Amino acid sequence: MHGRSRGQALVLIALAFVGLLALTALALDGSNAYGQRRRAQNGADAGALTGARFLWNPKPWCNNLQGYGCPEAALLRAVNSAVEAHGLPDTDGQPGNAYNANIQVFYTDADGNVLGPVGGGFVPAKIGTKDVKGVRVVVWNPFSAFIAQIIGQANLRVSAEAVAVYQPPVSCNGWAIFGGCTGNCQPNVLKATGGGQAGVVNGNIHSNADINISQQMYINGVCDYVTEKKGQGKCQTTQQGSYIPMPEFYKYEDFLPGGSKWNQADASRRYYFSGPITLKSSGLCPSPGNNSGGSYKLCDGLYVVNGDVTIQGGGTVTLTIVTNGEIKSTSSNNDDAYFKGFYREPDGKGQLLFFSTSNDTNNGAIQLSYASITWEGLIYAPNGLVNLSGSQGFTGNGAIFGYEVDVSGANFQLTYIDEACPTSPPQLFLFK
Repeated sequence: MHGRSRGQALVLIALAFVGLLALTALALDGSNAYGQRRRAQNGADAGALTGARFLWNPKPWCNNLQGYGCPEAALLRAVNSAVEAHGLPDTDGQPGNAYNANIQVFYTDADGNVLGPVGGGFVPAKIGTKDVKGVRVVVWNPFSAFIAQIIGQANLRVSAEAVAVYQPPVSCNGWAIFGGCTGNCQPNVLKATGGGQAGVVNGNIHSNADINISQQMYINGVCDYVTEKKGQGKCQTTQQGSYIPMPEFYKYEDFLPGGSKWNQADASRRYYFSGPITLKSSGLCPSPGNNSGGSYKLCDGLYVVNGDVTIQGGGTVTLTIVTNGEIKSTSSNNDDAYFKGFYREPDGKGQLLFFSTSNDTNNGAIQLSYASITWEGLIYAPNGLVNLSGSQGFTGNGAIFGYEVDVSGANFQLTYIDEACPTSPPQLFLFK
């Protein structure tokens, strides 16, 4: 009887030992697996970022200006080298080459959706109708178990994946007029109307919805629209294109005192206003730095405003107005205006004239009406309507980017100037 009890105890002790061993294996090998998983994730992140960077700057792996058209083997070498640099094992004894069975590489679109695997040909710019803008990397990391091999699990492996896409340099890309409306758009998202004599736009125009060009207008470039072209105006080339996101050229907060754009401007010609302002042809110029709302003389410089801006009268002024409100004029029929953008980026590009974050699509985030108006620079209202008119003359040199755009005038002439637009470097975005 006692011998049977001792036997049962030995069985229980053996079972307990197996359970303890399993818990030990779970603790030790689980901790190891977590570290190996982190290593795999770091490798996948590095590989995806390297692959996305390769698409716009493939050096030193390929001598092309961009990665498109480079051998896919060069892309795989770049990705594999980045992954293996984080301690992930090679599988053919030749680290840094185009083959590693532990690494899979795929192309993606700008949203990270997989388009297809990277093969043995040349890097494509498109797959089907989608632009290749990123890379997805899947990494497998095999490792030896500490304790689990006692219970038959000598080798373990973990996996990780990452997607990285690149955003091309942001600029105006040749668009003299850009209507960025999406979703519930009003009719005539981009409207250009000449008066009397024929008007001309020297540059391309784009609308994410429709365009309406009057008979007196000629677009000396591409008329690119998504839904419909209306009106009897003529275009050098007409095409039904696809949606293009509104570029984020600037942020309002960057122009606030202490912001990066504010700090770049001439300290003696930068003005901040805590409330709405009216700018007139006479009176006193504002003081550099902080000012309250009110009436001031229209002087050269950078105006950053918390509220609406009203311009009374015209004249010749070099200025930049940045506001979270509306910009509008209350001029007489005899007023002429010649406005030149004041703020430029350190590289000399990006001649910003007017920038409003207002979402007014009825009267206009930027609404200027003069007998004759001439302007130079970038007019930018990403959330609202840009409404410009010159009853006796309209001459613009630069570009207009608005959620909606309505321009009109006699002797209408708008010429695209690339230097009016800032250019930001390509950006990489990592998706886990």
